[in-house]
Amino acid sequence: MCEAAMSGLAVVSSTNEAIAEFIPDEGTLCPTEDYVKYADAIERLYNDPEYFSKLSSDCNKKVNTLCCFEQTIAKEIEMIKTARDTSVQIGEKAVAAAGEKILSVIIPSYNVSAYLYHGVYTIMEQENRDKIEIIIVNDGSKDNTLEIARKLQERYTKKNVIIIDKENGGHGSTINAGLKIASGKYIRILDGDDWVNTVDMKKLIDILEHEDSHIVLTDYSEDRAVENMSISRCIYNFMVPGKKYKFDDLCYEGYGFSQWGPILATSNIRSDVIKDVFTLSERCFYIDMEFDAYCISKAETITYYPLNIYRYFIGRTDQSISESSYKRNFKQHETVLFHLIDFYETSDLSSNKKGYILNKLIVPMLIAHYTILIEYLRSSKEYRQFEKKLSQYPQIYNDPRIATRMKKLHRKTSGIFVRYNKTIKRLAGKIA
Repeated sequence: MCEAAMSGLAVVSSTNEAIAEFIPDEGTLCPTEDYVKYADAIERLYNDPEYFSKLSSDCNKKVNTLCCFEQTIAKEIEMIKTARDTSVQIGEKAVAAAGEKILSVIIPSYNVSAYLYHGVYTIMEQENRDKIEIIIVNDGSKDNTLEIARKLQERYTKKNVIIIDKENGGHGSTINAGLKIASGKYIRILDGDDWVNTVDMKKLIDILEHEDSHIVLTDYSEDRAVENMSISRCIYNFMVPGKKYKFDDLCYEGYGFSQWGPILATSNIRSDVIKDVFTLSERCFYIDMEFDAYCISKAETITYYPLNIYRYFIGRTDQSISESSYKRNFKQHETVLFHLIDFYETSDLSSNKKGYILNKLIVPMLIAHYTILIEYLRSSKEYRQFEKKLSQYPQIYNDPRIATRMKKLHRKTSGIFVRYNKTIKRLAGKIA
């Protein structure tokens, strides 16, 4: 596809996100199974030479921008040259005013020896390295994660890389430990198997040095190992770059956040907003939503910059978002969910923030939990137990996004037919 575009052809293809990343959508990207739209697109190209010419030019420009030598092979060659001698000493750089660290990057690390070096390397191999504090929290790893962390500390000095070696306590415990010692003006989280865009990280530090918003948002990309593609996620395009907004104002549907607000992959939070303010659940996966809720509860201002910083790796078989992990750890998911609900019910927050926590955090997590119970576990007993707990919060329990027709059926039948949910939906579709 990309070779065709580079050669000057106008590409007709599907609306798959990986394709849309490279090919401009000017009427020739069609739903995969819609052969009529494919035919219409081809016919238009045949009948309209000017349209063909414009699309040909646009396809060529976009692919050339993303896939040219400078953006691919040249960068790889430079990385190989730089990484060849791992003993090279980093030259002394001027540290920010009075030695202040601009950004503390907390890296929760459990059995990530295969990834940790790369993640830290992408953060530190740029001019602003001495304005960054990396806190590697080894959460009782059983591989040589701690050994890798020590090598990184030796390479980049103890001023720049701090190691916390603790017993296993879960993702939340690592962030709690990192927050206690973080000294940077801003704080962000980087999971041990993820990494960053080094060029944009340098730009981010320049920005954060002069920023004062409580939360500074950036973009991220999903690095999908199985599909072998990278997908950019720019979810704040409605915000004017560099403009300071009131967080409450962005809670309005149709004006502010449409799907996600601040998330771990996009957020740089001013340290005085979160330090000594909250404690995340320990010995639990899925604390991301908890972290998001606690952070926005104290944040009043928020700013966005179009820098694609974070690289979120998706593909490890043991990731918490895999089906097998959901089935194995569904009780942890439930624990965090009810912590969120309790926080929503008891916190003295503005109505806008409470609406945000309900609509953007609790409801999506509830929908996911029902999927775990009904589609993955298919256990009537677990379904009944969860329903009993949730019914103590009638506003949420009866929310139409949660109390769908299918769930009302399962409620009336005490979850007996949960294991047959797929069959019931298929039959209902045929009847309809």
